[in-house]
Parts: sequence; structure tokens; C-alpha cells
Amino acid sequence: MHQSWTAVRTGSSVAAVRQHRKHTLLLCWPPYGDDAASYQVLRAYPGEMFIYAGQEAAGSVRFHRELALNWTVVEQVALPHWPQVPDSLLIYRRNAVRRRHQLRDRCLECGRFIATGSIGRCDWCFERRPPALALRTGRHRVEYPPDVVARMPSALRRAFEQSPNRIA
Repeated sequence: MHQSWTAVRTGSSVAAVRQHRKHTLLLCWPPYGDDAASYQVLRAYPGEMFIYAGQEAAGSVRFHRELALNWTVVEQVALPHWPQVPDSLLIYRRNAVRRRHQLRDRCLECGRFIATGSIGRCDWCFERRPPALALRTGRHRVEYPPDVVARMPSALRRAFEQSPNRIA
């Protein structure tokens, strides 16, 4: 068993930000779609400068909308990364005036409002016209139309079809 070089405590990210108000916030690869680990932390943070390591796929949709509306990149540094994973280190400065989120997500098929961060179609359209293949990923669903399924390598298609996350 390896020992940590420092004590590690578990807890809420928001509580940690509130407890250490005078420190600069560094978020590194917050989990995809996790508002509590990205958006809520950034909203609770009172500082003017913020450091983010990761890429656009990390964090929640609301987190990236908050960055786009209320923060400005002042410096960007490329990081060593895996192929096709463009990690970077971004240093942000809070904008002087806070703007409210006004963008709401809509179903790509019928135009109804759907939950923030949802991508694709609403449940009604999904039930009415199911895709060739669909997988559950957290609280979201990824849909694959017939032409995409037909082009998948056979091993990948079999793995998706046998996945416990497959939506029947």
C-alpha cells in the first residue's frame, strides 16, 4: 500500500471553495455533466482569477456556458496530452458585469425544451421514433441512427448491443 504525501479529505467542492475564499480556484478535469463539480463550484467562487485544466468535454454544459458569458481567457498554455485529447491550461478573469444564462436546450426534432445539458431529442420523440441503437451515459442518452450503426466496426457494434447501458 502506498502512502499519500499529504492528508486527503473528502468533502463538497462548493464547501471547500467557500472555506478557502482567498485562494485561487483550480479545476482540473471536472467530471462530464457534473454540475456540482464544475458549475456550482465556479458560481460559489468569489475570486477574480480562475485556472482550468482540461478540455471542453469536461464539466457540465452550464459550466461552459458560465465561462463563455462571465469569464475571459487571459492566457492559454498547451499541455502534454494523449492523441485526440486537446488538453490545455486556461487562466480566466471574471468579467466586470455578470450576464444571466438565457439559452435553453431544445429537442433537435420537435423543438420542445429539454433539460440543460441534454443533447439530441426529447423523450417523446425518442419513444415515437426510436433510433437504431441508444445507450445511457449517466443521466443522458446517446442515440445512433441506422447509418452510423451500419458503419461501426462489428466488434464495437456487438459491444454496444450487449452493453448493460443499452436502452431497449
